[in-house]
Amino acid sequence: MFTGLAAGFAMLSAASPAATEGPRRSIEHTAVLAAERALNDSILANDARAIGHATTDDWRMIDSDGNSVSRDEFLTAVASGKLTHSKLMISDETVRVYSDAALVTVRAFSVGTQAGRPFATHEVSTDFFVRTSRGWKCVLTHLTTRQNAN
Repeated sequence: MFTGLAAGFAMLSAASPAATEGPRRSIEHTAVLAAERALNDSILANDARAIGHATTDDWRMIDSDGNSVSRDEFLTAVASGKLTHSKLMISDETVRVYSDAALVTVRAFSVGTQAGRPFATHEVSTDFFVRTSRGWKCVLTHLTTRQNAN
């Protein structure tokens, strides 16, 4: 089952981050980072509606156990209180923009409950974003448990 926060992973085409250098890269980097932070804020707030706004309709999360969780499953768990977060600390944000796609990788420490059982996780989270007509939206989140959380 899923634990921790949402964040994403995907393979990209041969596009190069050099395509968005200089001031444009700065603008895109800032926009993607804002989308990532909005997603994380909505997870911490346990706000299923805001999480839905930050993700695409076909968003999936691969949890740290390798399970694939659909957007509907995740949003239902959050809305019902089955999955809650009381703490979410993010560090080491890395953003790579590839034209209309972007990867954001972070270290995350999250605390909450899942099905009434407490959890605390140290993970590396990778979110894959795409540019849409409504801004940057997360398409896929991939979580990896950090064995050594130092």
